[in-house]
Amino acid sequence: MNYGLPYKGSKNRLAENILSLFPKKKNLYDLFSGGGAITHCALLKNRFDHVVMNDINPAMTTLFIDAAQGKYKNESRWISSDLFKAEKENDPYIACVWSFGNNLRNYLYGPDLEPLKKAWHYALFFDDYTEINKLLEVDCSELKLIKNRYNKYLESKKYIHNISESLQNYTQLTRLQSLESLESLERLERLERLERLERLERLEILSTSFENVNIEPDSIIYCDIPYENTDGYKNDFDFQTFYDWAERQTEPVFISSYKMPEDRFECIASYEHRSTLSAIANNAVIEKVFIPKTQTKLYKAEMPQPSLFEDLF
Repeated sequence: MNYGLPYKGSKNRLAENILSLFPKKKNLYDLFSGGGAITHCALLKNRFDHVVMNDINPAMTTLFIDAAQGKYKNESRWISSDLFKAEKENDPYIACVWSFGNNLRNYLYGPDLEPLKKAWHYALFFDDYTEINKLLEVDCSELKLIKNRYNKYLESKKYIHNISESLQNYTQLTRLQSLESLESLERLERLERLERLERLERLEILSTSFENVNIEPDSIIYCDIPYENTDGYKNDFDFQTFYDWAERQTEPVFISSYKMPEDRFECIASYEHRSTLSAIANNAVIEKVFIPKTQTKLYKAEMPQPSLFEDLF
């Protein structure tokens, strides 16, 4: 199951594990929601009566709610590099889905790949195989027989693999191998899955700094804070202010990070997974979840018994 938007640093793979750490409460505050994986998972699991999704970047919360309301159900546009540059500041869909590594800044495809990816896009979305047949020097038109767009994409990958095995022409082979994935289509598919969200009246969308959010009693506070010295994140986040704020909270606070000050925060869980903080990184990282040491007793007292908690999933 994929949760949330395609986004650098997404907690998609860890969402269920992280959610399992939370004691039962009425409200969830996802204060640095990013791609919204935790919000999405919490809504699907029906764990909370009220979920607040907050991110200081309004593009991400706007894209999430638009996708959930079905705005991209019939999306089929090809976004060129020129259109991306012109519209990325105004259109969250363009900025997220069509950016390299979902970094919201750089175009998804390099100049050498753009014509080929465009031709493949036209084949899959519009059944127009004119350019792809010309560029690959092979006839892919038989894929028209497959009607479902995403099934056609999956079958096309097998088709390309089979053709590649018989080719000795280096140029053709290189072009085919570059079509092993059409990232823009895969990301659009992620957005379309958000349409399945129901009872959106439980969801509240905010776009402000974390300290401006009013936390109601009987709540969980989850903070996926910016990671220090990581590509794609600004360096103006005030970590000391955040640490002080977290320690003052009376509702349980859970913080995702690689490291936190050991004298002030306690690690309660760690997970090894592949980094998604960079478009080119695929290295194993250890991601941890912390709580303020001021809340250690509170956490241990409120954490449900494992046998009871398993029934929630």
